[in-house]
Amino acid sequence: MVRGEGVLAKPGLLFKSAAAWELLGELDTACFLAALAGGYPPEGYLSVNVTAAELVDIEAGCYANPRLVIELTEYGCRDIQQLTGALSAWRGNGARIAIDDVGPDIG
Repeated sequence: MVRGEGVLAKPGLLFKSAAAWELLGELDTACFLAALAGGYPPEGYLSVNVTAAELVDIEAGCYANPRLVIELTEYGCRDIQQLTGALSAWRGNGARIAIDDVGPDIG
């Protein structure tokens, strides 16, 4: 989970601010990699929020795992065909997919 102190303590505000500064991709990738670096829980799944745009950019074969659940967030779905291809790659490499408010700039 992305939590902090101060003005940007709320993840929604942090990600909206990153988008305003055109740093959403960098923040999203950093959060994704930090979550994976934390390791998988002994039982169950590791669920990680990822923007549609970053899901397309991150190489599925490097990170997909049957215990990984990708939760698509509401930011960045610009090309549905690219997203569909990325989702197929992630699922083909073992990851699970969950939908988390996907749509054009929801929230």
